[in-house]
Amino acid sequence: ISVAGPIWRLTRERVEQLGPEIVAVARNIGLQLRSSGETPTHGADHPLAHPAAREPAFYGADPWWDPQSGRLHWVDRLGPMIHATGETASSSFRPVTDAPIDAASFRGGEMIAVLAERQVRVREGNCIADEPLRTLTRIAALTTAPDGRLWAACKDGGSSHIGPADLSGEMDVVWTIGAQVDAMAWAMDGQILYATDSSRGTVYILQVGTRAPRILNRIPRVSGEPRGLAVDATGRLWVALYDGWSIARLSPEGEFDRITALPVPRPTGIAFGGEDGQSIFVTTARVGLPRDVLDNA
Repeated sequence: ISVAGPIWRLTRERVEQLGPEIVAVARNIGLQLRSSGETPTHGADHPLAHPAAREPAFYGADPWWDPQSGRLHWVDRLGPMIHATGETASSSFRPVTDAPIDAASFRGGEMIAVLAERQVRVREGNCIADEPLRTLTRIAALTTAPDGRLWAACKDGGSSHIGPADLSGEMDVVWTIGAQVDAMAWAMDGQILYATDSSRGTVYILQVGTRAPRILNRIPRVSGEPRGLAVDATGRLWVALYDGWSIARLSPEGEFDRITALPVPRPTGIAFGGEDGQSIFVTTARVGLPRDVLDNA
């Protein structure tokens, strides 16, 4: 894998920038070749595809598997729609407020979505709350901790405040990061929170009891933007690579150690579930894609 160009364009500074990206591309291709013996990905019309794959969305996001109901909960941020999809029964709810969904998470049998500075809570396709956020504003990401508490990331200029939140009241700020956090996921033991700034391609580790964040990975733009995070049953972190046609698993050191190719370019979220907990559900976006890309995906 190489890059060539006229010497006045490939300056020494530019070569130093491109070098790590070329190495990352070569590594990613090698990982895909190494895993070519995996079961091929099936399209939405394949009998093995989950019914969720047949629900069209402009920007599917925030998937969450509920083992109690055996349903996948997720949202179409631009719909806006809130979905609960099962093998035999599904439900959808359209919020009264016609605005993009900023963030969503599943907690206590309810899907909680934030849009236009309001919180909407949906259970089994029925809205049980639609009220203003009051003091909390600019929420960019939500996630539910293993202890059941809801955590939010709120933008403040070029930084983000992160902490447990009562959406109708205050947030206890635990961390402040100089980044635009737009996705979060908890480790199974509740001691580590992963966060990502997709615009910079950065994945952070936030350790409970430690104020300073640590960078786990800076993903090159050529590999895609980290738009979604999830932790599997073994405690390994997975990243949805928007415009990267893939999802990737990271090693404890932050390196890509497995890449699963997708038939669509823009994965936005990942959830682990199914009867055995071994199924991977991936939400994707189709907004802004050319017609030929959609036809070929």
